[in-house]
Amino acid sequence: MRLSISTYNNEYLAIFYIIYVPVQFRLAQRESSSKINNNECLSEGAVEPEMLIRKTGKKNSNMYNSRLNPLQELCTTKTIMKKVFIIGASGSLATVVTEEVRKQPDVQLTLFARNKSRIENDTTGCTVVEADVMDYPKLKNAIAGQDIVYVNLAGDLEAMTKNIVKAMQETGVKRIIAISSIGIYETPLKPVLKPYRALADVIEASGLNYTILRPEWFTNANEVDYALTQKGQPETGQAISRKSIAAFIASLIQKPESHIKENLGISKP
Repeated sequence: MRLSISTYNNEYLAIFYIIYVPVQFRLAQRESSSKINNNECLSEGAVEPEMLIRKTGKKNSNMYNSRLNPLQELCTTKTIMKKVFIIGASGSLATVVTEEVRKQPDVQLTLFARNKSRIENDTTGCTVVEADVMDYPKLKNAIAGQDIVYVNLAGDLEAMTKNIVKAMQETGVKRIIAISSIGIYETPLKPVLKPYRALADVIEASGLNYTILRPEWFTNANEVDYALTQKGQPETGQAISRKSIAAFIASLIQKPESHIKENLGISKP
């Protein structure tokens, strides 16, 4: 049986509309959805389906799946701020540590001191808490929500450290960096070093992700020059600049996963 020209054309047009038109519509739809104003991120109403799934956790079966273009990826990326809590912020070492850590753009600082008027740093952009470490409710409230706790204290360190550890455990804060002292594992132990040994013992038994530093005596030298020794190794070196200790602490804050569960001597080589 021979088909007439009109019959052939009608069948051809039917195939064209069934296959070609939907494909072109889908391509146009995809192209349209990927366009974005170069000066603005997509608004909630103009966002691609995959982006909405990421935001809401819900998938609309009527939406086609598509990948984010690079600009959309950039728009959905937010800087995650590390919340760093400095206890003993008015101390001479903590002052230098604060200045060094402030250089990191992704850090949000909270400074904790008994007397905030004694904090020498510019506190612009920082949260300042004036309280005593032994005031447990205030301490716990200040620690809640922090990512890293830095401890730089003197006095009854065993009692203060127990308060800090308890507050961290109860609020779920895991990372702690603490200043102890050189010589705490010598026998016999000098009485002046007993509080620093107690600090180390309490933190090591806490289950927290700690880094304990045992520095030599501090200097004000304008240099960064230090060497590290592990617990159990001979403590070597000489007096170390505050700037050197601050530089190492800043590196721990920049990479909090480094030197976890380590008790380190730090001194000038």
